[in-house]
Amino acid sequence: MSDASANTAAPTRRSTAIPRSLAEDLDRVAFFTMEALEAKAVRVRIDHVDGGTSVHTAGVLPSGSAANLVDPSKDPSNEDEAGVVRTDVCDPGGARIGSIFVHRFGSSVLERPEHRMLVGLARHVGERVEAARQVDAEASQRFESIATSSPDAIVTANARNEIVAWNAGAERLFGYVPDDVLGQSLSLIVPPRMRGQHEAGLARLASGGEARLLGQSVKVMACRKDGSEFPIELSLSRWMERGEQRFGAIIRDMSERVQTEAELREAAATDPLTGLANRGALNKRLADLLAAERRVALLMIDLDGFKEVNDTLGHPVGDAVLVEVARRIQKGAGQFGLCARMGGDEFVILMEDTANPMDAHWLGETLIDAIEVAIGASGALVTISASVGVACTGEETTDAGTLVANADLALYRAKAEGRGRTRLFTPELRHKVAERGLARQELGRAWETGAYELYYQPQVWLADGSVRGAEALLRWNHPERGLLAPGAFLPLLESDATAVAVGNWILETACRQAAHWRSTIRSNFRIAVNLFPIQFKSGDLVQNVEHALRATGLAPDGLEIEITETTILKSDERILSQLQRLRALGVSLAFDDFGTGFASLSMLRKFPVTKIKIDRSFVSGPDVDERDVAITQAMIQMADGLGMTTVSEGIETSAQHDQMCRQGCDWGQGYLYGRPMPSSNFEMLEWGANVASSAGGRATVRFCA
Repeated sequence: MSDASANTAAPTRRSTAIPRSLAEDLDRVAFFTMEALEAKAVRVRIDHVDGGTSVHTAGVLPSGSAANLVDPSKDPSNEDEAGVVRTDVCDPGGARIGSIFVHRFGSSVLERPEHRMLVGLARHVGERVEAARQVDAEASQRFESIATSSPDAIVTANARNEIVAWNAGAERLFGYVPDDVLGQSLSLIVPPRMRGQHEAGLARLASGGEARLLGQSVKVMACRKDGSEFPIELSLSRWMERGEQRFGAIIRDMSERVQTEAELREAAATDPLTGLANRGALNKRLADLLAAERRVALLMIDLDGFKEVNDTLGHPVGDAVLVEVARRIQKGAGQFGLCARMGGDEFVILMEDTANPMDAHWLGETLIDAIEVAIGASGALVTISASVGVACTGEETTDAGTLVANADLALYRAKAEGRGRTRLFTPELRHKVAERGLARQELGRAWETGAYELYYQPQVWLADGSVRGAEALLRWNHPERGLLAPGAFLPLLESDATAVAVGNWILETACRQAAHWRSTIRSNFRIAVNLFPIQFKSGDLVQNVEHALRATGLAPDGLEIEITETTILKSDERILSQLQRLRALGVSLAFDDFGTGFASLSMLRKFPVTKIKIDRSFVSGPDVDERDVAITQAMIQMADGLGMTTVSEGIETSAQHDQMCRQGCDWGQGYLYGRPMPSSNFEMLEWGANVASSAGGRATVRFCA
């Protein structure tokens, strides 16, 4: 048998370069020879090309000769023991590559047939060894060809962790030439801190342990000749070669890929403009902190006045301002935790391991002071402020969604109270939100149950006092609080999901009523309707208006749509286009509450307005004086010069009626002529010339609502 045998006096030393199939063949030759020649023992000794020697034994060897025969350093040609017959094993070229030793019981002389048989066996052994060498050489050539042409590093090690193959790719990657590493420990290219784990794993594999990493790509760190560490991708394999395990590795440098992946991860977590963390990174960090039950104070920052910077100075300047604000926030708050940009002009700070609202309030005020310092950008000096909302974790706030929502509510409160300040979240803010939620539910029920109703306020032609129009105004018949005026619910309704449906209902209902009054009372009657801003953005407003006119039979000149300053200031080309189409249809357009807000006179030139409504603050009230009279006079003259008509709101006395008549105002609206009323009451008005001036200049009202 090969290797050590229970029947040998000493352990055999096996070559590391013999295939198992060849070893088994040589074992069988030794046994067959011993049986055929009736010998005490037979030894087959082969010298392999790698310098190793293998000895294959059958039978019981004399104790004196075994040691000599298993010693590879001893030349077997010097062995000449009594009773031993030796026959050389040669390769096809005649070079001796080993010997067969037959230990006889008596004489060492063989009979001729026995000698021929032994020579034949020696020739068979030589041919078998040569065939094995040829197969090994071809495999080696294939491996060398692959390893040489491969751009990857290819390294082979034996079961003793010794490097036995090292290609040019490995030389380029690690900096070692083959002479430096062949025969050396594979741990040479393993970082020192990882060598113990590597050697233990290889030993486990060599002893038949579980091969968890074989056939997989593994990312690990490696070590170059200069000691520098770098990431590699390792594909491992294992096979048997010359009776021994081999471990191969295809190795790729992952440095560039790892750097690219790190850059992509950073980009995915970073706001590209400011360099702060982005919303995704903020959400992950906040979730991690809360999962670890760590205390957190969240500051939500929104810039005040930033929209005006973009609108007046342009987006490049706006971006420069955002970058500078981010720098100031990072400088002032970076030491406390994560600073992030949520988007637009909104930033968030996570104060980690603290839930003290006073600390967060102090930080908020400090950051506001820093942000309010003038910013130089593209030659402009920009001054903005900020509002801050603060929320902290506590017994009732343990999830990210609630914490962010609470900070947002506090921010809303800071803006509502005048901006440029920090406000803390308190439970009452949540209660207000709940109330708003209930109110929205009530709005939905009001629409579903038909609880809305239109009231009409007369619009009078001032020249003769005749009622020639009305403004349609929405009322809510609340089941518990009674009839509600618009101020009690309209701000909430304008942003509600039912706003468009309610707006279209108002439009069609008012048109139907106006068509009825045109056909029964006054043929030139005109109805004024207010639209919600969202109606300009949802679907086709012009199409909705055309549908209402067709469905009710009202002529386009019988409808007047009132535009608020909120709509005008949007300065949206889509809104302008819709207004132009409405005007081309024949519908009148009135600018409501003119002179009270920020709309400029240039708006009157840009938008196809046909009427200006002078706000009641210039007409009635204890503060009205000569300056208001001068303003209204200027408005009327300007409108007349632009080909527009005017309507004065808030006329409550005959003196105010006479004043507006003298100034040349065309229309009047106010409590003097009637409060908003249901359609049934409106029909009871005297529609003729109901207001006439007396000799003394006073007006006498001849009807009441």
